[in-house]
Amino acid sequence: MTTRPAAPGLASVPGACRIGVCAAAALLVGVAPAAAQRWSLDARFSQTLSAETNRDLDTDGNDPSFGSTTVLGTRIGYETPRARWSLGSSIAIRAFTGGDDDDDLDVVSPTVGASMSLFGRRWSLANSLSFSRQNATFTQLGDGISLEESDIPDGLGADTGDTAVLEDGDATRTAVSFGSSTTFTLTPRNSISFGANLGIVRFSEEADTLEDSNTYSTSATFTHRVSQRTALTLGSSISRSTVDDLESTVSTGGSVTVGFQRTVSPRLEIAGNGGVTITRIGEDQPNGFRDTSTTVSGTGSFGVLYREGETAFNLSLAQSVRPDADGDISNVTSLSAGFTTPLTSTQSVSVTGGLSRSSTVSSGDGSETDLVAEIGPTYSLRLTDDWSASLGYRLRFGNDDNGSAVSNGVFLSVSRPLQLFP
Repeated sequence: MTTRPAAPGLASVPGACRIGVCAAAALLVGVAPAAAQRWSLDARFSQTLSAETNRDLDTDGNDPSFGSTTVLGTRIGYETPRARWSLGSSIAIRAFTGGDDDDDLDVVSPTVGASMSLFGRRWSLANSLSFSRQNATFTQLGDGISLEESDIPDGLGADTGDTAVLEDGDATRTAVSFGSSTTFTLTPRNSISFGANLGIVRFSEEADTLEDSNTYSTSATFTHRVSQRTALTLGSSISRSTVDDLESTVSTGGSVTVGFQRTVSPRLEIAGNGGVTITRIGEDQPNGFRDTSTTVSGTGSFGVLYREGETAFNLSLAQSVRPDADGDISNVTSLSAGFTTPLTSTQSVSVTGGLSRSSTVSSGDGSETDLVAEIGPTYSLRLTDDWSASLGYRLRFGNDDNGSAVSNGVFLSVSRPLQLFP
């Protein structure tokens, strides 16, 4: 089992006229009084050393790996009473040894992100853009057919005299995402928001397990505030995903949900929603026909946040049908929880855990089910006013159609923020 990097959320702005409106508003904001403007420039440095068994959650297991991850990030920001701009970038340099042969690589992963928010008297507009490049690995036969070792036909390389050579390859995963959302306040109790997303994933090498994909989605949500502490929501969304795989998979889905938000007390907040998602998937078949199927599934989420001074506990449960990191359509159920509490003025302890079950939604017989569980405590210490350190342990368990795998890891990190301006 290979754990792939998750892909960022995505979005787009429909219509050039809206882009023109945003540009005009930005120019107006730019002539605001200098006293109301604020520039900021900051950076952050972190260094992590790790030792982990079966880092890739391979069902066949592999040797322990040892690694170093260095991250340097910068961000420039600009604020006025009516606008907020931000441009950030980071570079992660990872060097690992042990485990699979492909782990003996120095990997440089750049990330760039930008955001813009505009505020009116009864409206707000938020846009975001991100770009990232990450390393990805794959396994394939010499002729380019990608598969697992267990998929090699019996007798190949034995009685026939042929040799099945599995080749490990490296590729670069490039992801671009754009998101936009607009909120209008209709009355003191009612508001409506619209969102749009666009996501593009590309790989530098061709292999069946590395699939280029495009994802588009739009959404609308109406919010009615029943009281100062309670609000009700009604939402709908439409999404479309195209995957450049062997079947040329195209997925179109729509969902409708109703939800609530409730501040029970100054310490306790809860929120949830539920509804139904209808997904239609089309795939090309070897016989030349295109097979289509329609699935109906539940969708929703529920979350709890509790605070007691500086101690906090959160719990969330979610069910959805969505594209995964590589564009495949998956039915995902996840449960996560976290707890953090201070020990002293300079020390704190936190524990996080999660459980996720995902199954590919397919019109054929190729559906796969993955189960991943994770739990880990972390001890954090503020060394000085600028430097902080943390020591953490992580236990992971994975299970898919090929078997199960377990991973244990220990991580030591130090970090320092840098306030460059003002």
